[in-house]
Amino acid sequence: MYSPVRSDTVCKPSICPTGYVNIPVGIGVYAGSKIAGYVYGHYGDKAVLALKYLAEKTPFGQGRGWNGDVATLESVLGVKRTEAMSKLQEVTGLDPVNATRMLWDTYHVNAKVWIPFAIIGVLSAIALWIFGRMAKRWSDMNA
Repeated sequence: MYSPVRSDTVCKPSICPTGYVNIPVGIGVYAGSKIAGYVYGHYGDKAVLALKYLAEKTPFGQGRGWNGDVATLESVLGVKRTEAMSKLQEVTGLDPVNATRMLWDTYHVNAKVWIPFAIIGVLSAIALWIFGRMAKRWSDMNA
């Protein structure tokens, strides 16, 4: 939550009009949501990974003509996202825990989703720290 009362601590009203300080936050939230939705939807969602596995690595999906587009998985396979894990367990004979582990190991979710997410967080923290150190030297900033 962002309070307009606190915007005067970021910059003086004579330099930065009140209200504009939240524009970068809005842009960041919008862009971050778009990127996170794409990355998670293609590389981290268990239902999508189950459908991909069915299409790519099982006799059930062989010869169905899947073009690699995640959006077409349900229609090509004839399996809804909500039923994907059940179908994967049925086809592979694995229990839920081992089916999830197989998907995790096959599609390297850790490397494609969570490690980049952590790297972005650490780099952002370092950049904020550097900015804070630099801002202390600026005479027109109340840092």
